Amino acid sequence: MLLDPFAFIYFFILTLNIGLGLIVYLSDKRKDSNKAFLGITLGIALWMVGSFTNISSIIGTKIAFAGASLIAGYLFWFSLYFPSCESKKPFLLKTIFWLIVSSISFICAFSNLIVEKATSADLGYVQGKLYFLFAAYFLLFASWGILNVIKKLKTVKTPIEKKQIEYFLCGILISTLTGTFTNLIFPLFFKTSQYYKIGPLASIFFVVFTFFAITRYHLFNIKLILTEILVFAIGIVLAIFPFLMPTDFLRISAIIIFFFFCIAGYLLIEYARNELKAKETLEQKVQDRTKELEQSKKIAEERAQELEKWYKLTIGREVRMAELKEKIKELEIDKKTEK
Repeated sequence: MLLDPFAFIYFFILTLNIGLGLIVYLSDKRKDSNKAFLGITLGIALWMVGSFTNISSIIGTKIAFAGASLIAGYLFWFSLYFPSCESKKPFLLKTIFWLIVSSISFICAFSNLIVEKATSADLGYVQGKLYFLFAAYFLLFASWGILNVIKKLKTVKTPIEKKQIEYFLCGILISTLTGTFTNLIFPLFFKTSQYYKIGPLASIFFVVFTFFAITRYHLFNIKLILTEILVFAIGIVLAIFPFLMPTDFLRISAIIIFFFFCIAGYLLIEYARNELKAKETLEQKVQDRTKELEQSKKIAEERAQELEKWYKLTIGREVRMAELKEKIKELEIDKKTEK
């Protein structure tokens, strides 16, 4: 593995995908869109792990196909909740959908129906009886998910949401189309898999465009991205160290350091996230209090205006009554004078 020139590139991109998925998921574990995004990145990770192994390895090929099935399924599910979900999905629909995804993934990984066996031919494997079913499944759900995101691009309410969708869409389109051609179309129609390693590498576009949307437009409402990136970047470096150490003792030491760093990094991110939430809560309370004060001021001004109107009305009436009294006196005087 270490002798392959793609090894560190694959490992780096693989780690970026997993790291990005974890960052999004941990930012809000309750949101279905965040869960689905993590599923997409884990599917990419399996696809990369399987594709990186020797193409004649039947196990690696099956892992790659299982990962691809998860990518398509989670991409479609993600499109239903991103950037927002108009209505709650029926339980029966969820159950049926995940039964389909789970079944396809299981068949890919643990049967010979999608990939029958390894071979020394250009394709590297013999297609199973249900290979076309897998191809139809992947193309259906992947394209359906992308079309859903494109539709939502036309209905978003704010320019920021539009930018978020545009950048995510660019990344997922480039990655999905590249992988579809190199790992599905070419093997399906041209019976060759000589470009199979290019597809997983194209997932770097997915990472870069999504990362840009997060940093500039706060995609997934993530605001601690720099802290999280720093932690994951150091983690990547420490994860590579064990493979570079010359002795077993140094390898074990590097693994222990990496393990403790993972714990410390997680605690650091959680602490920063809690601090941000506390700050946002305080700011929200200040905004609410300011609104209350503004509302009270508005009510007081309206009350003052009403009092002023009442005062003017009252004073006007008194003046009018005084004028009427004077008029009556004048009339009485005139009447006496006439007599």
